[in-house]
Amino acid sequence: MNKRILSFFICLLLGSVNIYAQTDVGDEKTVIAFFNGMINTKRDAKKSLEYLKKFYGETAPNGDKIRYELLYNKTFGLFEDLIEVFEQRTAELEYKSIQNRYELFFDIVNGDGPWHKWASDTMSGYKSMSDKMSADFLGLVITKTKESLSNSETEADYAEHRRKIDSWADEGKKLLFIAHSQGNLFVNVAYEHTKDRVGEQSVKVIHLAPVSVKTNGIHILADKDYVAAGLSWFSFLLGGVPEVTHDIPYYIFRPAGANGKKDILGHGFVEIYINSYLNISQVLKKYIDTALDSLS
Repeated sequence: MNKRILSFFICLLLGSVNIYAQTDVGDEKTVIAFFNGMINTKRDAKKSLEYLKKFYGETAPNGDKIRYELLYNKTFGLFEDLIEVFEQRTAELEYKSIQNRYELFFDIVNGDGPWHKWASDTMSGYKSMSDKMSADFLGLVITKTKESLSNSETEADYAEHRRKIDSWADEGKKLLFIAHSQGNLFVNVAYEHTKDRVGEQSVKVIHLAPVSVKTNGIHILADKDYVAAGLSWFSFLLGGVPEVTHDIPYYIFRPAGANGKKDILGHGFVEIYINSYLNISQVLKKYIDTALDSLS
């Protein structure tokens, strides 16, 4: 064969290989998007996303490739994140005014139980000290809340989530949202936008350790998740949290997660919910399988 003709076919073959290699990049049909919990820096949330990717893998049961994405919500510290949670839960319940709700909340914090009665009766000056501390704390919270209500950071997170979701919708992706802790309050907002954009058949939600009032999909909540239990304590005020679904061992008997850590509060994403040594994580894998199979 003429050397020039041979060279032409070799170049053509190499060119074809390169073309096919390029079209293979970014050809994932499914996006699993992770919504992080509170007091997570972006670095923390990205680490959780990587652990989730290792935990489940990069291929759906039907063979589709999976792209993992982070839908991050910013943190400004424990106090501010708790205020944001309170606001978001209030919004889910569609309260028109939250002022009285804060007063009810701090009635609970002040407490009318037997311990407070005993302390008031037996400890000189306890009641006045308690009243002053509660009043000061309430004033601080109301001030911070007003600042937070006028702050657009939460809305900015919502907007950024919508922007990314719209981009995936334009690409025709199937979407699975996995949310942990406060991320469930963000995922509920994202879900409402997404189902209007692509239809319910193309988006599913799995809620982990939900601190939200509502859910838009199946949820998993450990019985010794004390963060969620803390919200259940004043359920009559804020609607509580979804019911417990699974038992986990007590802290002393609990194996560490993939990050080598334990969580005494029973709430950690890596330490509890995707901990491969706990049965609760195997249930999650089955739920992910089912959700991915149901997407179209």
